[in-house]
Amino acid sequence: ATKAAFGIDVVQASVEAAVASQDKTWIKENWQLSQVPRGVVVQPLYRTDLRREVGDNEPEEVRPLELRILVLFGTVVGAVITNRPFELWVTKDGAVQLWLPEDLKARGV
Repeated sequence: ATKAAFGIDVVQASVEAAVASQDKTWIKENWQLSQVPRGVVVQPLYRTDLRREVGDNEPEEVRPLELRILVLFGTVVGAVITNRPFELWVTKDGAVQLWLPEDLKARGV
């Protein structure tokens, strides 16, 4: 495919099609889910084919550092590092809570 085949017009048309899509099963959803405004999140792609050596010299995939923001009913409640959710919690005010591994083990996490 040519570079033009993946231009902004193609992406915009794809996003518009996704937002306007319908499925007959959606009429059976409870009213709370039907009240969520439709929307689209667009993010850049990252290279994930990088490797690093760990422990016994076996390569491990290196993922980009992403902060996953958790939102309930339009209000930010906190955030976690996507590929390490049990290491820390970021509060809605931006404070960082580090989890102790022994506390997580004691709680079965």
